[in-house]
Amino acid sequence: MRGVRVLLVGALAAATVPLTAGVAFADRPAAGGFCEAAEEAAASDALSGDVFEDLDFSDPGALQDAYERAGDVVGELGQAAPKKLKSSFKAVSRFFDKLSDVDFSDPQEIEEAFIPSRKVTRAFEKITNYLADQCDINLGDDSNSEE
Repeated sequence: MRGVRVLLVGALAAATVPLTAGVAFADRPAAGGFCEAAEEAAASDALSGDVFEDLDFSDPGALQDAYERAGDVVGELGQAAPKKLKSSFKAVSRFFDKLSDVDFSDPQEIEEAFIPSRKVTRAFEKITNYLADQCDINLGDDSNSEE
C-alpha cells in the first residue's frame, strides 16, 4: 500500500504542479477578465497546493472530491479563457474529471489514470506559458509569490 501512496503522491504532484504550485504575481498588464479569473483560480481551495497536501490519501472519497473540484474550477476558468486556450482547458478539465472517477482502492487503476496523455501534458504547458506571458502569473515559482 505504501508503494501505491508514493505513486499517487508523485502522480498528483506531477499532474497538478502547473496549476497548484505557488503563484508569483508581477504588475500585470490589462489583459481583461481572464487574468483576474486565472489569479482567483490559482488561489482557490480547489487548486491550491495546500488542499492537495492536506488530503487523506486513505480516503478515496476525499481524493475524488478534490479532483472533481479541480476539474470544475479548471472548466469554469476555461469558459473565460481566450479562444486559443479553450481546448487546452477542456483537456485539463477532462483529465481532472477522469481522476475524480478513479477507484482509489485499485492500485492498477490508479497507476493507469495518473499517466497524463501527451495532449494533456501539452495543454498544461500551453496554459502555463500563456499565463506567464500574458498575465504575469508564474505557476510553480514559489520564490517570488506574494505573501
